Amino acid sequence: MYRIFVVLFLLSNIVYGETLKQIVDIALKKSPFLKQYELQIKAVEGELKKAESFNNPDLNIGFSRIYSQVDGWSTALTDFGINQPLRLWGERKYAIASVKLKKIAFENLYKQQKRNLISNIYRQFFSILALKETIKTKEKEIKTLESLYQFVQKSYKLGESIPLDTLRIEKDLAVAKVELEKLKAQLQAAKNSLTAIVGQNINSVEGDIYNFRDIKDINLSQVPQIKYLQDLIKSIDEQIKRQKALAKPKVSIGVRIGEDAVELGKYEFGVGFNINLPVFYRRQGEIIQLISQKNIIKTKINQLKLNYTATLNGLKSQEKILKKQFVKIDKNIIPTISKALSIAEKSFKLRTISFFEFSNVRQQYYETIYYKIDLARQIQNIYASYIKIGGLR
Repeated sequence: MYRIFVVLFLLSNIVYGETLKQIVDIALKKSPFLKQYELQIKAVEGELKKAESFNNPDLNIGFSRIYSQVDGWSTALTDFGINQPLRLWGERKYAIASVKLKKIAFENLYKQQKRNLISNIYRQFFSILALKETIKTKEKEIKTLESLYQFVQKSYKLGESIPLDTLRIEKDLAVAKVELEKLKAQLQAAKNSLTAIVGQNINSVEGDIYNFRDIKDINLSQVPQIKYLQDLIKSIDEQIKRQKALAKPKVSIGVRIGEDAVELGKYEFGVGFNINLPVFYRRQGEIIQLISQKNIIKTKINQLKLNYTATLNGLKSQEKILKKQFVKIDKNIIPTISKALSIAEKSFKLRTISFFEFSNVRQQYYETIYYKIDLARQIQNIYASYIKIGGLR
């Protein structure tokens, strides 16, 4: 029974790392980074309410105080009028269409910001995995040095090694332990950074740093950033139509009831129209501003497409070079240097080579392993940049 309790206790204290998908799902729900863009969409929904509304009517009511020697003071209604401005020439329709397109634009901007967030998470996630892999290798290196240190001490007692060998191993061991502590501090800092991005505490991550994805071609017209700008242009087109509608005569219809100026107690009833004629100004300034905004956005879209094309080609080129180098390191160099390390260790223990020669081979082996890990991190960073453009659908 006691053994079962111990096993259950140990299992309950195992810390399972979060996968990339789990972290992204958490961030999309909790990250404060996205909240501001969600609020922008809600603000546009408020604009839509305003665009859909009709103008409020104007109400005029007039009273007068009348004095009669018979009846004394009395109050009488002398004037009553309602005036309703009309939204004509399709102005309301264009206003609604413009705001709806603006909302779609901000939804695409939100999608782009989600990509930026996922890109940052992806980069940070694999930086953490690289640090974990480096720490694991550094711990293995320390264990090797500790084992070697025990061997050299025994050899020294037997008179088979010199004090310099012991000093060199002690120095290498001390440096490796300091480097391990630095790596652990960097790992904690990286976890803290990921926690800040995600919006929830991330204690550990779990994944394969050597699982590489391929960069593929992207339809730039479907990139959220470009779709956002394209929808803004459509929204501006509707705003231009609205300004042209506002440049036409403004009409309001009214009803008026007023007391007859001659025969008191009698009232006149009438219906009237009020027309504002745009004789001197036809909203040319607003239209010119909107056309300029539209042209600026068009220029920005063309520039973005050029930048994205150049960036994508650059990422593909870097990915090809780094992956080729990684395969060479992983398949050819590491097996060869691993075999050389094994031979060097046996040779050192048989006293056919010096500790200095063995130490050089050992150092080259671990430097190659660390370089392999860093290559993997660089390849994952390239894919993180690809996500930001429009990859990983």
